[in-house]
Amino acid sequence: MMGVRILFVDTPIQAAKVSFMTTYQDRKAERTARYHREHGLKLITCTACNGSGIYDNHGTPPCGCCGGTGKVRERPPSPPVTKPHWRETLRRQEALKAARRARR
Repeated sequence: MMGVRILFVDTPIQAAKVSFMTTYQDRKAERTARYHREHGLKLITCTACNGSGIYDNHGTPPCGCCGGTGKVRERPPSPPVTKPHWRETLRRQEALKAARRARR
């Protein structure tokens, strides 16, 4: 949340506008923080309850992992890092050697 603002106002209408804007700014800050927390997350099936929301069918409480929704937010796996082909590496090394020779 944002810090306390001390504003001097002349009329009650200005006071109402200021209080609305401070609450708006607080709500906006919360929305922004939530977006940055959840950006890039994907909903996947909960592995603890297998997507059912409860552990078994004997009247147990909702799943503690997903809260009974059957879905969990997780980051998707990152793509594998590919190394350049050995010929590309050799070509870059040769170009670097030629550039160093040209500087002499």
